[in-house]
Amino acid sequence: MIIGLAAYPIVGGIAYFFMLNTDAFRVSTQYARTNPTVIERIGSVQLVRLAPYDFSLNFRNNVDHARLDLWLVGTRDQASLVIELRSDSGPWRVTSAKLYPHESEPVTIVESPSVL
Repeated sequence: MIIGLAAYPIVGGIAYFFMLNTDAFRVSTQYARTNPTVIERIGSVQLVRLAPYDFSLNFRNNVDHARLDLWLVGTRDQASLVIELRSDSGPWRVTSAKLYPHESEPVTIVESPSVL
């Protein structure tokens, strides 16, 4: 039990570093910086951070899924962006996103299945 608890931060750190170097993270970052709703709510995005321990990446039968919680700092406000992506043996595309601006109501962003 103690070994498991001690290993959790180490394994989590490795997973975090791995996620920062994925195409899913790159597409998510690009989406956060260019989405009109995000820009309208918080301004131009100056900083994007992946929330530690709040992401997942699943691979099943050539259909990959990712879910990331990004912390955003814009020129006018801060927000969290929960974003889901999918890859069908090709480029990642955003399937859904929800923006949680600091001290404001959440905004659901509906995305078409087009590739970003």
